[in-house]
Amino acid sequence: MTRFEKSYHIFQSIKSIGIVICGISIFAMMFFIVADVFSRNFFTGSLNGSIEFVQYYLMPLAIIPGLAYVYATGVLPRMEVLLDKFKGKLKAIIANSLLLFEFLLFSLVIYYSFKFAISGVASASSFTAGGVIYPYYHVLFLIPVMFILVNLEIIFILIRNFQMKRALFKFYSDEDEGTNNL
Repeated sequence: MTRFEKSYHIFQSIKSIGIVICGISIFAMMFFIVADVFSRNFFTGSLNGSIEFVQYYLMPLAIIPGLAYVYATGVLPRMEVLLDKFKGKLKAIIANSLLLFEFLLFSLVIYYSFKFAISGVASASSFTAGGVIYPYYHVLFLIPVMFILVNLEIIFILIRNFQMKRALFKFYSDEDEGTNNL
């Protein structure tokens, strides 16, 4: 295994931590729902601020940390059907151009979401739950961080495509075993 593949394995473990965070937050949302329903049925009312905690903390944590992993698995729709119609160097040029285009688009998302997170810190973005004010501006930094990880995935894929002379949208593929895709 090369140093490049070892660094990608480390990157995969970072992405796996994001999936664990997503799972924990989904479990916490289920707990809040069960506790809220239990509280409404057996006590006088619902839990104070449960909807706000789910909305501002748990929902972003249930979705955003898993973006890099989802991007790496290839679940997101791509132009692979169209790309399969091409052969040779044209296929590689189109595939890698699309990856570069995605890199540029995600870079814009990083830039503007980071600006939004900084403005959230400057304005001390917060919400009120049960008469107490809770900050949520730190959650806003999840978006640029996760899109940085998505861009790192794109860089890994591009480097692997150039090394192996292939035109794929994933780092590992079934076709990697001893064959070239061009």
